[in-house]
Amino acid sequence: GEKEFKKTVLRRLASTNSAEFLNYIKEALENKRLIKNQMTGMLHYTLYNDKPVHSYEDSFDHFIKYNESIRKEALELIDYNLKHIKWINKKIHLNYQLPLDLYGDYHLAQILAAIGVHKEDHKYPMRQGVFYVKDKNTDIFFITINKMEGDYLESTMYNDYAISNELFHWESQSTTSVTSATGQRYIHDRSDDHVVLLFVREAKNKHKSTMPYTF
Repeated sequence: GEKEFKKTVLRRLASTNSAEFLNYIKEALENKRLIKNQMTGMLHYTLYNDKPVHSYEDSFDHFIKYNESIRKEALELIDYNLKHIKWINKKIHLNYQLPLDLYGDYHLAQILAAIGVHKEDHKYPMRQGVFYVKDKNTDIFFITINKMEGDYLESTMYNDYAISNELFHWESQSTTSVTSATGQRYIHDRSDDHVVLLFVREAKNKHKSTMPYTF
């Protein structure tokens, strides 16, 4: 219903702490006009759970037309978040553009939209904690540190933890063998154009809400 929709949108915005993304959303909501760039998909999947019926622009226009009270509350929330950001926005330099800030908090759909997995005409059915973006030669790992048994199968209770500031202990999927193409890429691909991105969260849920991942 409308109440649940409002709660979901505001909850996602409340956990957004990237100044660049917040300013992008603010400009779009204030001007009631979608600005098309790499964050367009991120905004769509912040407002909606599914791909657009027609286009990102149509979905945004529909949101503006029928959700004036949410728009106003969202702008207040964005202003609050912008005033209370406690870290310095930092970009990582890759061989492609990625509109995410290092140490920023993002929900799964926002991340997949940012890297081009979720598209305007397709939402990828993500069911595992790893994804290989072939055209960008990028492995993405989604890691939950404290796993509750009820939320995960026994075969996916991987033992992931930070060893130091520069080393992270990560267990691959139980179905990935050492000799498979994926296993070989994990072990041997140290080339400059192979990228590994880690997104980590403390737990799956906090206060009955899905926790975002920290980049």
